Amino acid sequence: MGSAIAKGSSKTTTVLLREARMALLEAIRQRRGYTHFSPTFDKRTLETFKLIAGVRVGLAASEFELHYQPKIRLADGQVCGCEGD
Repeated sequence: MGSAIAKGSSKTTTVLLREARMALLEAIRQRRGYTHFSPTFDKRTLETFKLIAGVRVGLAASEFELHYQPKIRLADGQVCGCEGD
């Protein structure tokens, strides 16, 4: 669980929800049940949100391709698997 507190009336509900989500991601990252929002992890978590949002946009627009690279066993030259790239 993640939480954020509105001190005064300067924070909008959108900002509070964003901070609570960042706290939630930090709790998950630290494998804790609860974390309160702290400005110290604001930048790192915001960058993660942007990265995830970009991946979601790319997936929706079919911008990703999956390529397979065969793994060759040196002992006999046979294909023994593959790697996704």
